[in-house]
Amino acid sequence: MTSKLKETLWLNLLSFLKVPLLFSTSPKVIEFSDTETTVFIPFKRKNKNHLGSLYFGALAMGAELSVALMAIEETRKSPKKVSFIFKDFKANFLKRADAGTYFSCLEAKGVKELVRQAEESTERVEQKFSGFAYTDEKTKEPVMTYELTLSLKARS
Repeated sequence: MTSKLKETLWLNLLSFLKVPLLFSTSPKVIEFSDTETTVFIPFKRKNKNHLGSLYFGALAMGAELSVALMAIEETRKSPKKVSFIFKDFKANFLKRADAGTYFSCLEAKGVKELVRQAEESTERVEQKFSGFAYTDEKTKEPVMTYELTLSLKARS
């Protein structure tokens, strides 16, 4: 079984159990490496708005997931119990997302480093991460750019 398929199955199980709304969007892991995480949200009836583009909530979930995927993996492997949450979210909508949409964060290494910082600290640690969304896999022309602040804390 390929790594992407395993990650997608694991993501779907986790979202089914913990975040059913995310499960309903049918996310797929496209890239999961030390430098990049990319997820795909398909263009289907449940994910569309009344104008025939991807609904704002689905766009927000894809953006969050592109950053959270590495955080979930690293906190799962951590010897300490580290919890995370997103402190804020900023998005710039450049074009309508009128097809299945890819969400890519090229800062996966920074997420891993932030988890390590949280493990070594008693304080909450935070860092902004950015990414972009696109519908055309060839050109990767952004339909949205986003920035999220990831906040982590090791629990005792």
